[in-house]
Amino acid sequence: MAIEIRDLKNKIISKRNLNLFVKIVNLPLIGSIYDFFYFNHIKNKLKTLPFAVTIEPNNICNLKCVMCPYQHMKRVKKTMSMSLFRKIVDEARDIGCKDIHLTQYNEPLTDKLLFERLAYIRGKNMTSSFYSNATLLDKDKIRKLLENPVDLIRFSVDGFKKTTFESIRKGANYETVIKNITALYNERNKLQKKLPVIEVYFTILENNQKEMNKFRKFWKNKCDYISFYPADSRESKNFVQVKYGKLKPYPCFNPKRILVLMLMEKLNWVI
Repeated sequence: MAIEIRDLKNKIISKRNLNLFVKIVNLPLIGSIYDFFYFNHIKNKLKTLPFAVTIEPNNICNLKCVMCPYQHMKRVKKTMSMSLFRKIVDEARDIGCKDIHLTQYNEPLTDKLLFERLAYIRGKNMTSSFYSNATLLDKDKIRKLLENPVDLIRFSVDGFKKTTFESIRKGANYETVIKNITALYNERNKLQKKLPVIEVYFTILENNQKEMNKFRKFWKNKCDYISFYPADSRESKNFVQVKYGKLKPYPCFNPKRILVLMLMEKLNWVI
């Protein structure tokens, strides 16, 4: 069922469909009906879903992607100690959390403690996931990921053409990224392992939308899932714009995910 929903979402997401959808839900009558189901869905999530926690174990990335505000951030670059990380995971487990996600404004493969963190999460009978740009994925990291796997990796690859991809993921080499992802996928299958689940993630921007179909065909047998999502508004000049007046604000669709950021020597808990 999850695969069918994911495939359906990928088919309907495009700038044209997104614009049409947002325009429709901002109509008075239809908007009221949409609001009713949207807020009821959130209420049901609050009642039934367990907490999930995102931990930013370091705030270091090796790229300057056009849709991400990382390159403008002034935070001192830090890596979270294992003692503090274990404390957060333990407290998350105590409130019923079953999943730990390890990406916010960072590239997880820059973290020298990543595999120790993954082992600790799994030792607590919790699942784990992270996003990665795949640029730092080498043979040693592939081996470690297969020995002590994360449950899900979403690799960010935002273009079918080399020129498009490298204009978005500034600092990345297209051929290297393709080689690294396919090497992990092939090695996992060769060893007949189920984890990590490998998803290739395409952020929809103004300059890559026409490549979506070719991208889907290219990755069809090179990963487990392919996902398309419009860019968010963190870097507004790169947002896939909707141009018809003021839009209604909606609360977060995932109200039970807690975000833990490391700011200098202190922790910020953001719900």
